[in-house]
Amino acid sequence: MRLLGISLVVLMSTNAFGYELPIKACFTEWYPYSYIKDNQPTGLSIDIYSARYQTSGINYIL
Repeated sequence: MRLLGISLVVLMSTNAFGYELPIKACFTEWYPYSYIKDNQPTGLSIDIYSARYQTSGINYIL
């Protein structure tokens, strides 16, 4: 029980500092939802993910 309590405190303290690490996203090429055009990921799914990440303020890498 003590180990569980220590683990929870460590987990909560690492999240409390709010590290700004970007999320690395990957995808499968599935036209028209996601595909590569001019060496950049594009498509309907990519547009939706990008809009959602931008509105929530999450840093991401495609």
